[in-house]
Amino acid sequence: MRTPRHDPMDELFADFCASFREHVVHGTGLDLAAMRSLGRSKKYRDFVLVPSEYGYAYRLLWSVPSTYVRAVWSPRALERRGQGLVSHEVSPHDVNSWSVDLDSLRRNSRRFISLRDASTKPTSLDVCAVLLVARTHATRGRRRFWLNPDELYDAARADFAEEREVVSVGSVGRVWMAYRCPPVDRSASWDDLLDGVLADYERDAEAADEALFARRGPRRA
Repeated sequence: MRTPRHDPMDELFADFCASFREHVVHGTGLDLAAMRSLGRSKKYRDFVLVPSEYGYAYRLLWSVPSTYVRAVWSPRALERRGQGLVSHEVSPHDVNSWSVDLDSLRRNSRRFISLRDASTKPTSLDVCAVLLVARTHATRGRRRFWLNPDELYDAARADFAEEREVVSVGSVGRVWMAYRCPPVDRSASWDDLLDGVLADYERDAEAADEALFARRGPRRA
């Protein structure tokens, strides 16, 4: 009886799954070298490449310094809610978590902020809630986003599948950014501000879609 041939990609995939389990719990530890190798493998590429049906990725942030927002928007615009096209500028090695499911970012579904913090009203006016929206598939050039939330969570036996996570490595190019800063009377909680940027984006989703597909370059942070 012939001994089954050892496939080194099986071991690589097992190691990557272990790193993914670590990543979803602690936000670190994702094996990028293994991920890229698996992306070139016929056997495992479908676990690490974003399916074509997911056209957008969403990243919701809280307590973002307003100095960052001021670098993109004028002080006058900062006084009210605003949104528009900007350039996503980060280190080439930065790994950021996004979701392909906007519903996973709604109130009572957000795991990135504790219930206590979510219900807290910001004590400073110099912080904002921010939503970033990006196209997941580049028309040319390098791959922007990685991971298949339909397959990888089950294969890796990982927690928090409801987050529908994909990751970006480095800058992703143009993104649609919506933000809200606390009102002067500090009457809004973080949940209120996060709900607000989601509502702003959904109200103007058509404009966001047109901007993300336009050829004109975005404003740079």
